Amino acid sequence: MSVCWSALLLLAVLTFGEALYFFFSVVTGNWGGAALSLLAYALLAASIKVLGDAMSRGGLC
Repeated sequence: MSVCWSALLLLAVLTFGEALYFFFSVVTGNWGGAALSLLAYALLAASIKVLGDAMSRGGLC
């Protein structure tokens, strides 16, 4: 497995974990944690998109 696929898999796992944290933050009423979780989720999603685009063009890996 190349480094790019490993990085993409790691970002996907982190994004799933962040979504779970957001869900449990909302359920428990931790609104500050939910807001930070949404910010982290957006950054992870953007990272996945940039890495995926670079991989599809063949410029990065």
